[in-house]
Amino acid sequence: MPDYAGEKSLDPTPHRRQQARREGHVAKSHDLGSAVMLLAGLGLLMTLGGGLAEFLIAYCRSQLGGQPWLTIDAETVTSHWTATLWTLGRYLLPILGLLCLAGVTVNVLQSDFCFYRNGLPSTSRG
Repeated sequence: MPDYAGEKSLDPTPHRRQQARREGHVAKSHDLGSAVMLLAGLGLLMTLGGGLAEFLIAYCRSQLGGQPWLTIDAETVTSHWTATLWTLGRYLLPILGLLCLAGVTVNVLQSDFCFYRNGLPSTSRG
């Protein structure tokens, strides 16, 4: 086997690049996506996490201190769960939604709008 078997001496032609792109061979870095997600999550928690932290502190105080529940029934538990989940959702959904949007944006920008349809890649540019 020749020594140059793994190395290519010529640059790929535009036709070869276009063909490789149609086959789904696009350069994509998982580390870049992870780094952007980490920084986006940190930034979102710094800007939008204050209300979440205040809610969690108040919730812990109300659960660990205050009046004990001497009687319990299904209606009380259901109303408590509903109120807690609605409040958590109010604080968490914007953070998680923006984080999801950041992840999709990074992946779309890396692959230059290359989408897969029926198991075969197709590009939005033609």
